[in-house]
Parts: sequence; structure tokens; C-alpha cells
Amino acid sequence: TVYCNSVVSLRMVHLLGSRPPLVVAHVHELMGALGMPQSEPDRARLLEADHVVVASDLVRDYVVGEHGVDPDRVARHYEFIEVDAFLAQAPTERADLRARLGIPPDAAVVGAMGVTESRKGPDLFLNLAQALRRRDLGRPVHLVWVGATPDTEETRWMEHDLAKAGLGGLVHVVEPQAAPAPWFELFDVFALTSREDPFPLVCLESSLLGTPIVCFDNTGMAEFAGAGECGFVVPYFDVEAMADRVVDLLEDPALRDAVGARASAAVRERFDVSAGAPAAGKFLPGLVDAQV
Repeated sequence: TVYCNSVVSLRMVHLLGSRPPLVVAHVHELMGALGMPQSEPDRARLLEADHVVVASDLVRDYVVGEHGVDPDRVARHYEFIEVDAFLAQAPTERADLRARLGIPPDAAVVGAMGVTESRKGPDLFLNLAQALRRRDLGRPVHLVWVGATPDTEETRWMEHDLAKAGLGGLVHVVEPQAAPAPWFELFDVFALTSREDPFPLVCLESSLLGTPIVCFDNTGMAEFAGAGECGFVVPYFDVEAMADRVVDLLEDPALRDAVGARASAAVRERFDVSAGAPAAGKFLPGLVDAQV
């Protein structure tokens, strides 16, 4: 059995000389990797895989509905994180991070984490900042994007846009961090503005620390959030609706704490490596008919 932990890694199967008796493709990708003109070879390799494991129901619907993968060969297995390792990261005081960025002590903080490519929606994050600026919360709201690689074209455009929109004092763009946990603790709310995202682990990490998430309904994280159980879901591209939900959480600490507590408990119980890894093992011999 050969287990390929991405569509791209299927390209390596031919290097083995002869085709293995069983090829399992674990798909964490959507249109950005499979729906572009240059992706045709990867789509063909996916159709040739014996079994396909997908990161969310969203991905299953996509590969079956858009690319003709046999649904009988597809099983969903949610991704997971190392809870203990994440919690063991060296702490940094929230006050220190606020001082580093120039965020006032009384300001609310809305965060995001990821690269600044278009798929992750950094432009929509700036639109969210504008929408929040138009609302009166009685205190300032600052937004922090962590994971912007300096001097890339994408990051430069993001910095250009926030400067031209007059958001330079409210939106803070931070480079990738070796220990991201303290930044999650800085956030009051995590906003996932991705145009697509199969099942982003940053949302599990945010939820683990009790920071509620708000996401669009076009991401696999909507399957985790539910209807206010572990986060909030708004219609795709509706930045105003996302701003409304963010404001609800910022203005209601009891709601924010309750949602965050439920999300944290769910991550510990169902999305830790101790639960996810053993369950994933059953896919390797080809036993992919069960849903996890």
C-alpha cells in the first residue's frame, strides 16, 4: 500500500517503478489545486487511485461532483492536531504582543492566520476591517493577520491596500511565527476569510484555546462550527454578515466564552492526534468504507 498525503504526492507513485497493489490518496485540496487548467494531470492521477480519503464532506462533494471520483471509493476523515504539543508552546503575555503592535489595552482583537495568497482571502479580511470600523462598539477593534511572508507580491499588495484604505492603524500584518499559540490567545475572535479551505487546522488550534471562529459556509470548517455550537458560519462572501457575527461575540463575553469552551472540548475529544491518528490507520489497508 502507498499512502499519498496530498494530490500532489500522487505524482511520485510512478517513481516506484511498478504500480503498487493499492494506492490511497488523502485529498486536502479543492479548486485551487484541482480545478485549474494546469491541474489536469493531477485530476487524472486522482481518478486512478484505488481509495480516496478526504479531509471534509466539502472535499468529498467536490471530488465526486466536479471530478467524477467514484463515491464508493471515497471516505471522509477529519484532520487533527497535536493538542499537548500545541499547548506546550512557550507563552507570551498578551500585553507584550499588544505593545509590540501598538494595540491599546482596551481594544478588541480579531485575528486570522495563514499565507497571504488569494485563496486565503486577505482582501476579504481588509473588507472585514472596513465593515467593523463602520460599527460602533464603544471601543476600538484591531485586526491582526499572522503568517504574511515579508516581501512577497501577495503581502506587498495587502500592505498596499490597507494603507490606501486608511486601515494602517487598525490592521496589523505579522510574519509567520514559530510558536503561534500566543497569537491565538491574543485574539478575541478568529475570522476565517478564505475563499476555500478544506479543513484548516488553524481553526482547530484557535478553538483549542477557546477563541471562537467565524467562517464562510464554503469551507470545511463550517462542518466543525455548526450553528453556533463551536463557532459561527455566514454565507460565502457576505463580509457584512461576518462582521455582525464578530460583533455579537465581542459584545457578549458570555456567548464568546460558551462557544469557545464547547469548541475547545470538541478539539480535545475528537481532533487530537490520539484520536485521529489511530482512526486514520484503518484507511491504509484499504478499509475506507467507514466514516470517522
